[in-house]
Amino acid sequence: MLGDLRIVEIGQGMAVQVAGLMLSELGADVLKVERPGGDPARGTAPFANWNRGKKSVVLDLDTPGGLAALDDRLAGADALLHQFTPSRASALGLDDASLAARHPHLVVTAITGSPANHPDVERSDDDLLVAARVGALYENDGHRA
Repeated sequence: MLGDLRIVEIGQGMAVQVAGLMLSELGADVLKVERPGGDPARGTAPFANWNRGKKSVVLDLDTPGGLAALDDRLAGADALLHQFTPSRASALGLDDASLAARHPHLVVTAITGSPANHPDVERSDDDLLVAARVGALYENDGHRA
């Protein structure tokens, strides 16, 4: 179904990895970019589940060489999924304006813990913290045995 799409995915959170998984399951070619040393969750069941069917590459995005290698991959990609905060994306040259200038064809999706203009957008996007912030962890009063 999506066999002609090439996706680059950067992130260790559940949301970005599951988004990449869903695209992969629909036939897209998904490349997972891992930090030096690889994803710390590698070898766990969630990692195996969320990253099945993907290719991976280790790039150090804190170095010019790593960013250049990423840019080469983005030149041939259709979409980028990442979980960087706006300030981190900007520092890496992966903000919307910078990417649009270099790769006008690229669809970019930033999966953050808060909407773009929200006061908390620079806070952690850790899945558990997001669940707590939206009230999913609130203990409801009710019947207990």
